[in-house]
Order: sequence, then structure tokens, then C-alpha cells
Amino acid sequence: MRIARSIIGSYPKNPKLAKIQSKYLLGKVDKERYEKELKTWTSKVFSLAKEINAEYTTDGLLRWDDVVDVTFSFLRGASKGPLIRFYDNNFYYRKPIIESKISKDDEKLLEAMSFSRQVKQETGCSSKLKAAFLGPFSYYRLSEDKHYKSPENLMENYANVVAEVIDDLKGVVDAVEIHEPSIFEKR
Repeated sequence: MRIARSIIGSYPKNPKLAKIQSKYLLGKVDKERYEKELKTWTSKVFSLAKEINAEYTTDGLLRWDDVVDVTFSFLRGASKGPLIRFYDNNFYYRKPIIESKISKDDEKLLEAMSFSRQVKQETGCSSKLKAAFLGPFSYYRLSEDKHYKSPENLMENYANVVAEVIDDLKGVVDAVEIHEPSIFEKR
């Protein structure tokens, strides 16, 4: 059996990047300044992948707060709800509030992953680029559903949307990773 060296999920976000990102989201910093800072820190993730000769790497998910936040970059039909503790740790996420049928709206994700691919190439990193997605069961468990009649309907619709988004990412990313932490819940 062959085991591939890989960087998975998110990378710790530097406070300087977090501050610029917050200002950008509030309209206090322009996109060019934000992307310059984002490029600096994303380059560090890819330089690490290059240094350890990782076969696969994410972009560190530096653009997002967590893997749940990524869903807001490719879905329509859910809004950001309150901060909720992520399982039994000191990590919090914005709960997706599902208000209508979820559908694909992946322009932001495609732009983000294209940006990351370009930065990866500029750093000379040969690792395959991965996009990270929250799995359907965890999306259901971590959301508040105000639309679907059953968990199965929500999970099936979400899985279909993710499949469409993955198709759209062909040629931009080389692989995907699915995060399903809810599988390990005691219940």
C-alpha cells in the first residue's frame, strides 16, 4: 500500500491576514490589497507543501474561517446564522440556516480556487491542488433546516450540488477532500 504525503484542510490563519480580511469584508480595504496579503500567506502554504514534497495540498482555506464557511462560497439558499461550538472544542462556526432549496452558486469558489492554482504555480509547488468540502451528513448535522421535509432530501440535494461544483472545478483543482466529522458523533 502506498501512502501519499498531503496537507489537508485548513492552515492556521495569520492574525495580520485575518485583520486585512475583516477590513476587506467591511469594505475598508480594496480587493487588490486584500489579494496581495492573501497571496503572501497562501504562498507560504504552498512553499511548505513544496518543502515537504507533498503529493497533494489544499490552499490552506485561508480565505474562509472553516470548512463550513466554504459552503457559503458555492451555495445559494442558506444564510449565515449564529456562532456555534464545533463539536467539543474551542472552535466555532457560523451555522448555515437553510431557508430555501439549496442550489449551485459557485462563482466565488471558482475564482478563489483559480487564484490559488495561480499562486501554487508561481511558487513552483508541484503538489496536486485539492478543494475541501463538507460532506452531506455533516452539512445536515451542522445546519438548521427550515426548508426540507426530511434529512435525506437535504443531504441528497446538497450532495448533488457538490457534485455539480466538483464538475465545474475540473481543470482548476486536481482532487477533492470531503470532511465528514459528524460520522464520529456518539449518537
